[in-house]
Amino acid sequence: MAYKYYSQLDYPDMPYCGGTVASSGCGLCSCCMVVENMTGSSFTPAQAVKLANDCRAWDNTGTEITLLAPAVCEKFGLTYELTCDHGKMQQFLQNGEGMAIANSGGDREGWTGVFTHGGHFIVLVGAKGREICVMDPHVPEGKFDEPGRKGKVTPVFVYTSYPSAELFVNGKSQGRLTKKGCDDASTVEERYRLMWNDVKYAPGRIEVVA
Repeated sequence: MAYKYYSQLDYPDMPYCGGTVASSGCGLCSCCMVVENMTGSSFTPAQAVKLANDCRAWDNTGTEITLLAPAVCEKFGLTYELTCDHGKMQQFLQNGEGMAIANSGGDREGWTGVFTHGGHFIVLVGAKGREICVMDPHVPEGKFDEPGRKGKVTPVFVYTSYPSAELFVNGKSQGRLTKKGCDDASTVEERYRLMWNDVKYAPGRIEVVA
C-alpha cells in the first residue's frame, strides 16, 4: 500500500502564520496526510491553510493542533481525541483503528530529538509491537546526519508487488526478505510490506533490489 505524503518543504512560497508552510506547516501537512489516507478525499496544504485561517488555529510559532484538528475532523467525518497516554495511542495504532498526529517533542538533557530539536508534528501510520511507522512532513537533506542521530536504529519498510527484495545501505546488504503468505501473515500489512527492523541509520544511500 502506498501512502499519500506531503512535504512542507514543497511550499516555500505559501504564506502561513507569519512565515510559510515550508517553515511552519508541519501540523498542516500532517492533517492533509491523515485526511487523504483515511478518507480518500482531497485536502491540500492550500485548503488546510484556509481552514486554519478560518478557525484561527495558529500563532507565531506554528499550528495550534487542538484548534485545527477538531475542525478537520468535523469537516471530513473523522474522530478527534487528545491524549498523552502513550500506551493507549500504541494500542490504537496496533489495532489498525486509524492514523494519528503526534508532537514528537525535541532535545532534552542527554538526548537528541530524532525528528526535531523543538516541537514538531508527525503522522503515526501504524504500529507493530514497539515499532511505529511514521511519516515526517519535514525531511530536509542531512536531517538525520546530525550528531546524536547517526547510528540510531531506523527501521526500513518497503511496499512492493514482488514476493521478495534485498535492502542495501551504502552498498552493504541488510538481507533479503520474503513476504508472508495469507496464512502466515497476522496483519494485512505483512502480506504487502517487507520490514527490516534493525537497520542503523548512516548518511548515504539506501537501495532496494527486488
